[in-house]
Amino acid sequence: MREIKFRARYRITEKGFVYFSLDDLLHREGVMFPEDLAEIMQFTGLRDKNGTEVYEGDLIKDTVGDIREIKYVSNGFWLSYPNGGHYIPLEEFMEVVGNVYENPSLLQANNKSK
Repeated sequence: MREIKFRARYRITEKGFVYFSLDDLLHREGVMFPEDLAEIMQFTGLRDKNGTEVYEGDLIKDTVGDIREIKYVSNGFWLSYPNGGHYIPLEEFMEVVGNVYENPSLLQANNKSK
């Protein structure tokens, strides 16, 4: 069974991520992350080729060098493509190169070159 974990990034401060598990939310008092104040991203349960945990919103370099965003789509985590209609399953030989919150220029530059 995969570990259910999350990370959150406050929109106001934009200073990195806070990582927490479902257990943290259920059994401990702590900081809550209202959706209007923070971006909350779920762990996919996978790691990239370097062992880095992969979360929603991460930017992944695929096998042909294109950069794609990880999104949750109805039944799992997938790589998104600019036209919005094509998704392929996330594969473990891909590499996390950033995320949409701290590195949006990576995705924008990739989309302009297509």
